[in-house]
Amino acid sequence: CSSDLYNVAFVIEEWRHGIKISSVRRDMQIEIVACDHDPPEIITIDDTCVLAGDFLQFDILAFDPEGTTVELTAFGGPFEQSVSPAFIQPDPAIGKDTVSATFFWQTSCDHVRFEPYTVVFKAKDNGFPVNLVNFKTVFILVNAPAPENLQADALGNGINLNWEKSACENAVGYKLYRRSGESGWEPGY
Repeated sequence: CSSDLYNVAFVIEEWRHGIKISSVRRDMQIEIVACDHDPPEIITIDDTCVLAGDFLQFDILAFDPEGTTVELTAFGGPFEQSVSPAFIQPDPAIGKDTVSATFFWQTSCDHVRFEPYTVVFKAKDNGFPVNLVNFKTVFILVNAPAPENLQADALGNGINLNWEKSACENAVGYKLYRRSGESGWEPGY
C-alpha cells in the first residue's frame, strides 16, 4: 500500500477589537492513503432542547458498512459540567459491525444559558490500511422553565403582568408578546 506524506505548519492568531493579543504556531503531518472502505455511520437525534431540571436520554447507533469493529465515543460541553455532568453508557461502546450507546444528562438550573451545548459523537472503525472515523454533532439547548401562575390584569390601554419568580435564578428574561384574541399557536417540544 503506498501513501503520500505532507507536512504543514500554520499560525493561529487571536484578535480582540482589532488588536492582536496572541498567536500560536502548529504543525501537523498528513498521510494520504488509498483505501477502498467507507467510514462508520452514526444515527442519533437531531438538535434538541430541554427544560432545566428535566432528564435527557437518547440512543446513539454506529455501524460500519464493511462489518469491522467499531468504537463509539462522545465529548463536549455536557460532559465537562461540574454539576451533574452528562455521560454515555457504555463508554466507549465497542463491538463488531454495530454498536449502540445511550446518552444520559440530568439537567439543572446551573446548565441554563443562551447558547446550546455541543455534543460530538465519534465512531472509529479498524479497517485496513487505515482506521476511518465519522463525527455527528448534536446541539442541546437548556432553557429555564416558563413562568408559573401568570396573571394578566387590564389597566386602561395596557396590561399588568405578574408571575412567580423563576425556579432558575439565572434566567435573565422572558420574551413577551401581545395579541388580541387567541393565536392558536402551540409551542413545540
